[in-house]
Amino acid sequence: MVKKADSTGTPIYQANVDILEADKPFKSLKTYFDGSFKFALNKIQTYSVKISYDGYKDTTYTFTTDAKGVPSAQNVNVRLKKDGMRLMGVVKNSNENFPISEATVILKNVMTRKEERQTTGINGRYNFKLEYETNYKVSIDKRSAGIINLYKDTSFYVTTIGFNLPLDYKLDIVLDPTLNPNTTKREGYDPTKAITGNEKPVIEVKPTLAEEKQPFVVEDKKLKSAQDANAKLLAELEKAKKEIDDLKNKETEQKSAGGGGGPVLAKKNKGKNDNNVEVVIIPDNVPAKPTISDSALASIIRQKEAAEKRAEQIEAEIARQKLEEQKRVDEANKATIAAQQKAKEDSILAAQSKQVQDSIANVRIAQAKEKARMDSIAVAKAAQERIANEIASRKAYEDSVNRLITAVQAKAIQDSVARIKTEQEKKAQELALKKAYNDSVSKVVAATRAKFVQDSMAAAKATQERIAKDVAAMKAYEDSVRRVLAAAEEKSAQESAARQKAVAAAREKAKQDSIAAAKAAEARIAKELAAKKAYEDSVSKLIASVK
Repeated sequence: MVKKADSTGTPIYQANVDILEADKPFKSLKTYFDGSFKFALNKIQTYSVKISYDGYKDTTYTFTTDAKGVPSAQNVNVRLKKDGMRLMGVVKNSNENFPISEATVILKNVMTRKEERQTTGINGRYNFKLEYETNYKVSIDKRSAGIINLYKDTSFYVTTIGFNLPLDYKLDIVLDPTLNPNTTKREGYDPTKAITGNEKPVIEVKPTLAEEKQPFVVEDKKLKSAQDANAKLLAELEKAKKEIDDLKNKETEQKSAGGGGGPVLAKKNKGKNDNNVEVVIIPDNVPAKPTISDSALASIIRQKEAAEKRAEQIEAEIARQKLEEQKRVDEANKATIAAQQKAKEDSILAAQSKQVQDSIANVRIAQAKEKARMDSIAVAKAAQERIANEIASRKAYEDSVNRLITAVQAKAIQDSVARIKTEQEKKAQELALKKAYNDSVSKVVAATRAKFVQDSMAAAKATQERIAKDVAAMKAYEDSVRRVLAAAEEKSAQESAARQKAVAAAREKAKQDSIAAAKAAEARIAKELAAKKAYEDSVSKLIASVK
């Protein structure tokens, strides 16, 4: 049996029972409604039984079995003690008041920052162990599977400061639905594990509309766009410088090729914007065409000038962008300083507001502690009253049972005395009748045959009448017994099971006594008839001898 270690000794239903046989897993059981459990044993083994239940300390005991399989410990009563303070309850929906499954409840120790998470089952229940003299923050992870941003953020604080005795604090958490539900799941996020701060963000966090309207955020965006434009211009400038260098090299090659007497033929560009000129060396036996070489050189020079001009434009644009960027940076710095000043003022106001809220929270905590103390006192008083009522009702029940047993015993004694008196009177009547019968027989023997016949007939009639009276008396006795038994049965039907058994026993004994009395009366009548017949035979013989 598994019970609570308190004054009531209430049985614990569905407690976990883990059994080891020779230090190896053997069976796992659950206790019944009355807190009991049982299992079959093997011979010559050592068993270890561990009993656990939420909110109570684990208890383990061991025993052995002999060669016949008889255990060294039988009918063990285990009393579980409370395991400190517990916070338990149900997570519900405010609209339907229905439990919410797969909702992750977070219990955070405000002092050590340690988190403990529990995910509710189909019944929506959670159960946390609390330490003494500690403050906790309880919140609901809206990204857990059963919530997924469907309900408003819910969090509250719980304190155990001032408590040093085991206590079960029951608190149901009711969630209000959010107006704009977002059921988008976050990949790689496990609501059952606490966030350590090393995870990389999976979704980019974008500023809200309120943040976008703040001046330093706007300036940061402008500064970022200007820096991006400046980077593009620098890339174009590098590309233009590279083109200029390539054109300068080609120009040098073209000039050296034209001055050395070696004819060069420049092919036309295939594309409009293709600045790379393909140069083909012609063999010595081909006559030179200086006009084509000059035109190619002029084209290269023009492209170089255009590239230099474009590079100058890019440099001028970069300088202008730098001036604008510097100006924006100065404005952003001013806005940042103003925002920092405002944030500082806001933080001071928030700190003051937090101090006020903390003072209010402390007052509420004190009120909650006082209420919890008064509730515990009320619960203790109610338990005492209940125990007193149970003791009084049990005493009244025992008194009624004792009175019933006393009444049944007195009734049985009276019935037995009355029965003995009746039997004694009956025996006295029988003796008197027998004596009268003997006297009548003596008179009949002394009288004449006619008188004897008349007397014998009268005696026979008297005997028949006596037998009829006996039968009537016996029937009246049996009727009275039946009435007594019927009354006892009717009365016993309104009493307890113990009285019913007593009345049934009395009824059975009375029945047996009546049957025995009837058998005795029948035997006595048979003996009397036999004696009468023998007497008549003897009389007949005597008369025959007289004749």
